[in-house]
Amino acid sequence: MISLAKQQAKTLARLGAEIARIEHRTPMLASPRGAAANIATGLHLPRGRCLSLGIAVIDAILDGGGCGGQSAASALHEVRAPASLDGAAAGGFALALGLRAAANPASIFWIGERETRTEAGAFYGPGMAALGLGSAELIRVFVNKTSDALWAAGEIAAHRGAGLCLLELRGNPARADLTFSRRLALRARESGVPVILLRQGGTSEASAALTRWRVSPAPSNAGPSNADPFNAGPFNAGIAGKKWLGPPAFAVTLDKCRGARTGQWIMEWKTDERLFALAQPANRAFAADRSFGAFKAFESGRSGQVAAHAG
Repeated sequence: MISLAKQQAKTLARLGAEIARIEHRTPMLASPRGAAANIATGLHLPRGRCLSLGIAVIDAILDGGGCGGQSAASALHEVRAPASLDGAAAGGFALALGLRAAANPASIFWIGERETRTEAGAFYGPGMAALGLGSAELIRVFVNKTSDALWAAGEIAAHRGAGLCLLELRGNPARADLTFSRRLALRARESGVPVILLRQGGTSEASAALTRWRVSPAPSNAGPSNADPFNAGPFNAGIAGKKWLGPPAFAVTLDKCRGARTGQWIMEWKTDERLFALAQPANRAFAADRSFGAFKAFESGRSGQVAAHAG
């Protein structure tokens, strides 16, 4: 019988080989503790990169977070959906935030238990492409137990070749405590790999996250042309003025940022530019209009339609 340590070593070796395949290079050493050897390969992501969303008012608030005057990208960041049904919107925001934070967006690891996408929706290829994420860029690591997910996140966060480590959890698992978050934060700082902890539901608790974001869906703006064929489909029948598909939109609250203020915004993701922008004023009155609690990069498990944005 293969020991747990050997199984973990094999899994880690496969992940390292996958990163190397994407980057067209020789695989790095399997041991995350071989830091000197990894540096010798020339694979060294720059430290000191700063987190920036592309929105001046928010970037100004992030100023003072510890990265030459601004919050570090290569750190632990937390994104939480207040309710499980908002998990798809939070997942979309987390991916977009990761694309902004990653120095090497060609290797993004999404780690989670197989059942975590039950309520939030399964991965949807065309929606991922619409977000600006190629099929070869996203590496999904699905496991059966929370402990395996935590282990995988710790190992990936320690490797300089990873572009982003995104760990998705449901609720507040006992093992994902303050000590675990400190370990993830330390590995992110040492390796230069941003780590995003994506929580579905649960309550706010102490963590070592540099920033903490609370995300819900917001209405999308399809633009004046309203040219998307989905906007003329059955979802809009009898609903005057509704626009279901457009730039992904999020209601975002910054609950925590070390040494900085907090705030609330309605923002959109600009796929081509890979940056966020404040939503148009007409889309900011979102509280009473949350018909769809999801994001178009995911497919609804209930009805099979694209679970897009609140309209």
